[in-house]
Amino acid sequence: REAFGRKATTLALGSWTTMVSTVEGRDKMMKVIQFSSRFMAWHCAARDPAAARRWTGLYKSSQEGRKSIRVLKALNKVDQLFDEVPALSTPYEKALVVAQQAGLAGHWHFDYLGHAHRAGFAERSHRELERIRRIPAFCWCVCNVAQILRGELALRNAAAEITRVRRDLEALGPRDGAEEADAQRDARVTALDEELRALRVQRFNGWVLLFKGVADMACAGNMPGPELRRRFPATFGWMNDGVVGAAGVFSALCACFNHFPSSGASVGGRQTEWQSNQTQRNAVGLAYGLVQLSALVGASRAAPGGAEAKAQ
Repeated sequence: REAFGRKATTLALGSWTTMVSTVEGRDKMMKVIQFSSRFMAWHCAARDPAAARRWTGLYKSSQEGRKSIRVLKALNKVDQLFDEVPALSTPYEKALVVAQQAGLAGHWHFDYLGHAHRAGFAERSHRELERIRRIPAFCWCVCNVAQILRGELALRNAAAEITRVRRDLEALGPRDGAEEADAQRDARVTALDEELRALRVQRFNGWVLLFKGVADMACAGNMPGPELRRRFPATFGWMNDGVVGAAGVFSALCACFNHFPSSGASVGGRQTEWQSNQTQRNAVGLAYGLVQLSALVGASRAAPGGAEAKAQ
């Protein structure tokens, strides 16, 4: 509750436009579309092959669209390393951050090289291409393992600190009637309550890190290289496109939460709080969204060969 309370309201159009105005926010919304399409292609494969092909086309186009903007994106992770590592206190924490950020940077780097080859820009031999196709998944697996361990560490630290704060609150005892002592006690209670709320947010963020890492690991395990479902069908046969699609959507929603603006934020003049004309803004935004979705759904349900029949 505390973690969601620190985010801007989801009922304001400005909150969403602020998020998608950032590179990461827009990328994660595209990730929702990418893995939703993958799930829908799996869902429709047996009952409606034509619809499955259309969903697969949307999945692949959104996938390549995300890859196309990853040129030099690894520099973001290099920059984050210089910001995060010096602030950490233990070598273990520093090693996890380095592994997570370097793994994701490597994933983006080699993923973009593969995209450049598919675009016809960088021609490579078959052997080189096969090697490049396998590296991104292993880099992503390193990132995900580090992310899971960071989440577990955050949960462990938060649990210990929450226990300490609760013990301090219990040790304060009841008010004794002395004005000065009661004032000091109330101030201490207020400070401990605020610390407890911050620790609950830290614990929630630890769960987000942990579950997002698990979901991303399911996606990475099906990429060229690990290919867990093909290599070990008896153990990982359940990791079909439906499971991977659902895991990818969950991971994307976790990332959207992380990049959703904080309460009171304003980026580029876009307010994330409720405004006097917010109802009108939301109504126009909803109408536009419905128009675009109906156009997409209508086109996806068009009878195969309909355009050719009309032309004849």
